[in-house]
Amino acid sequence: MSEFESEAESKSMEEFQDALIELLAGSSSPCVIMETMRIDDRFAEYRDYIEQFDPDMIEVACELVRSWSKWKTAAENPSDGDLLQ
Repeated sequence: MSEFESEAESKSMEEFQDALIELLAGSSSPCVIMETMRIDDRFAEYRDYIEQFDPDMIEVACELVRSWSKWKTAAENPSDGDLLQ
């Protein structure tokens, strides 16, 4: 594999991860998230992988991402320090 291919794969994975985090952090239900990943072109390269996802796994991932994003936001905004408790 050439250096270019590995850079392209890395970029593709980064874009996939960013799009996934965006979906998980939103307010959609796990079923909507799954359907979005099935039809959204940003996930095309990873559809075989996505088909293995379980809706319960998506729900847990949503809870974790939303919880962690509150922590990150609170750390960046000391006035929201109560979110860390």
